Amino acid sequence: FCCIPENLRLGQAIESFFNPDRIVVGIRDNGIRPILERLLSPISSELVWVGVESAEMSKHALNAFLAMSIVYSNEIAGICERVNADVREVEKTLRTESRVGRSAYIRPGEAFSGGTLARDVTYLTNIADQQGLRIPVLNSVIPSNNIQKGWLFRRAQEILGNSAQDKKVGVLGVSYKVGTDSIRRSGSIELMRGLLTLGVQISAFDPKVNVLPKDLSMVRLENTIDDVTVDSDLLILVTQWPDFQTLSSETLINNMRTPVVIDQSEFLAPGLSSDSRIQYITFGKG
Repeated sequence: FCCIPENLRLGQAIESFFNPDRIVVGIRDNGIRPILERLLSPISSELVWVGVESAEMSKHALNAFLAMSIVYSNEIAGICERVNADVREVEKTLRTESRVGRSAYIRPGEAFSGGTLARDVTYLTNIADQQGLRIPVLNSVIPSNNIQKGWLFRRAQEILGNSAQDKKVGVLGVSYKVGTDSIRRSGSIELMRGLLTLGVQISAFDPKVNVLPKDLSMVRLENTIDDVTVDSDLLILVTQWPDFQTLSSETLINNMRTPVVIDQSEFLAPGLSSDSRIQYITFGKG
């Protein structure tokens, strides 16, 4: 018997399987180690041998660490907005610190919306609760992330003001993440539900999503990126599909009633952020 925890990523499962950073292998009997080495060494040269329970725990620990990194970075970004700092510059300084590292998971942006990270954080907090352990750091991860989930909606609400019902919002990206058509736990879906409560018109585009939930029947699914921008008062980027980076400043200026863009993770920054004719709003800048 052995335990090999998977860390496949939605939309990148095959790539993740054949190109892992390492493979964690949990075993009870060292006698099966040579067999597993022959099986796994063609996939990865780094096999980490541990006990079965440690292998199981490693998956939960990894996802909880990534979740904590996300909420930490986003909390720092929220403070940066209030003190006129730039979180991308702060991120740069952290990555050059050897105790943090250039590959650290510290880029601020959208909250995690899928089930994997939240599931494993909850799994660990439940174990701690059953064992009577106090873990204030892990217990704070989900509440902090839930606060961050509302950032796009809050900023949109600020921009639209009291006359939101007379305005149109374009949404780029509907799927849970790039590489999939899944909308389960999609942050875009929740955003559009919130926007509809303001009375705005919404048009959206996603290269993989062709059907929306029934409660979003008032949202118009467009056929192209450019169609979303026509007569819009606000454009919100949610899912970072590479094709969205072809969007030009001229298209926005010519098509939108007011060229205002919310891009939480600066995905469109190379083509839009330097154009003074566009109000370009991102997360973590004062």
